[in-house]
Amino acid sequence: MRILFILLLGVTSTIGAQVSTVQTHKDVVIQTEPSRGFTNYSGWGVFPTEGKTYSKVTATLTFECAPGLRCGEWDYLNYIYLGKRRGNKKDSLGWEIMRFITPYGNSYGAINGWKHGWKFDLTDLGQLLHDSIEIIYRHTGYEAKADRGWKINLTFDVVEGKPARDILSITNLVQKGMDYTSNITFANAYAGDTLVIDSNSDISTIKVLQTGHGAVQPQNCGEFCNKKRYTTINGKVVNTQNVWRDDCGENSLFPQSGTWLYDRAGWCPGDGVREDNIDLKLRHDTIQVIDFDMENYTANGGGSNYRFTAYHVQKGKLNYEEDANILDIISPSDWFEHLRVNPSCGMALVKVRNDGRLPLTTIDFNYGFNGAKDMKHWVWDELAPGETKIYQLPLKSVPSTSTSFSVEIAKVNDKAKDENASNDEMSTPLSNSLPDLRPEKMIVFFKTNNAPTENSYRFKDGYGNVIYEKKGFTQAQTIFRDTFTFYNGCWEFEFDDKGPANPSFPLNEDGLGWWANTTDGNGLIQLRDGNTGFLLKNFPIDFGTQFNYFFTTGFALNTPNQEIINSKIYPNPANKEFFIDYQTQFNTLSIYNLAGSKVHSQVLNPQGGQAMVSTAALAPGVYNVTLQGTTQSQQHKIVIIH
Repeated sequence: MRILFILLLGVTSTIGAQVSTVQTHKDVVIQTEPSRGFTNYSGWGVFPTEGKTYSKVTATLTFECAPGLRCGEWDYLNYIYLGKRRGNKKDSLGWEIMRFITPYGNSYGAINGWKHGWKFDLTDLGQLLHDSIEIIYRHTGYEAKADRGWKINLTFDVVEGKPARDILSITNLVQKGMDYTSNITFANAYAGDTLVIDSNSDISTIKVLQTGHGAVQPQNCGEFCNKKRYTTINGKVVNTQNVWRDDCGENSLFPQSGTWLYDRAGWCPGDGVREDNIDLKLRHDTIQVIDFDMENYTANGGGSNYRFTAYHVQKGKLNYEEDANILDIISPSDWFEHLRVNPSCGMALVKVRNDGRLPLTTIDFNYGFNGAKDMKHWVWDELAPGETKIYQLPLKSVPSTSTSFSVEIAKVNDKAKDENASNDEMSTPLSNSLPDLRPEKMIVFFKTNNAPTENSYRFKDGYGNVIYEKKGFTQAQTIFRDTFTFYNGCWEFEFDDKGPANPSFPLNEDGLGWWANTTDGNGLIQLRDGNTGFLLKNFPIDFGTQFNYFFTTGFALNTPNQEIINSKIYPNPANKEFFIDYQTQFNTLSIYNLAGSKVHSQVLNPQGGQAMVSTAALAPGVYNVTLQGTTQSQQHKIVIIH
């Protein structure tokens, strides 16, 4: 068996549902207008007619360097608005439905074919998208426009069908810049609204887009200060939320120029702004007044503000008792936002949400490559209504040439398909980019920087089990060489910068070297051939929080297994049985569990050959397989799945 690492170039799609793809901006070059600070780019899209309901609406935005120009340089606000509407609705809304922050992109101009993309879930606002609609893309900023810009594409995918909850009404509460010189100035910028609650409303979702800007002392608010927002109903706090992104160092678009690693108030450079969704149960028979406040703060001057948009979306009761919703295929995937965790090693990762009224206790998955769904996996795990989890699906067999990967939910709660078939299947196109084939013996060559306590690394097998970890580094500017021996299989090298920071400069999650943190200095991380010392892989040092590198030993994944060591174990992971080919004079084969107990042994032909081992008596897990001869021995790790 060969397990294939795949790097994809396409995007996921729903199978078996009526999907309309609407592109409003195709290869549009956007540039700043320094004289006024913003430029609008309008595009029209024809959506399904009024009366259609949507089970899912997704927008996809891609960025490239504009032809003949450098990429844009600065982290500027971009807003996407609904403009004029035709058909039954003849109006002009001007409502913001998405927000995006451009990357520090002046280093991308020299990268041939550079491209990145982001997705936005617009399902709650989908009922605004009917007939002919103007979509306004507003690019702000003040950089010179003569030699730089971006090329964008904006596409909407609309899946028709009954949603998890009927959308009863959508109300735009507020859309403005709100001063944050103090908590008082923020409170005064919005007087609150009286919510009219529909008698059929079961849930009120308050959707908030909020990003902080300006860096005013004493705490560099609003961009670089972590402050709480309070949502109140009739003067009572019903939700408290920190307006903060603490994961900018995990950005899928890395590295960037500029200060891309700094965490910020609700945003990161080169990423979409995430909505806060607050679900409330509100009474129908009393007045409900909503307001927003920020925690106490007083700035030393002006210029600190929040860009603030909020909606009130009323929804009916859940439409389905049992509804498992496949939200995303994380791996195998080439989608830009999943680049840090791809190509995968032996496991598919699928995100599922329970959109039904009942808990889901079992889910049966069928999945496979190139249109086939010949692999099956059963999950026994309670998924509560509204809860989202990522499930691991073992890849038991993979063709050497793959063009797509598909997943379907075949059963829930040991029954047939659930009530909502529109979100039970998903497919993603694949390219055939493969991981590196590496020698069985490798050296981790690691030179610490001035903050060694921040770093650790580990190796994982194809089942995600950590087989070795090294941490607790204390010596600055010191070289460590550690040699590891791997056997046939898929492996993952994970290196992170998440440990305790240097007290003299308390910033971590900034890689082994970054221009804005000269206190930490620069380190080095490489993989080298364990026999020759030859450099195999030199990793960038400005990776942010962590990086993951996937590789194989024993055989390349797009070719038949190659004999590069004198024994070979396959398939790995194994289901019903596995085989060992050997050419040396081994006499016995023994299998040990991770506790060191022998769980199986058998006699081998000392002249060499092939041994077959049944896994029927072995529980799923990781085992060590030892081949023993008179003068030598050899070990393999095997992952057993059933």
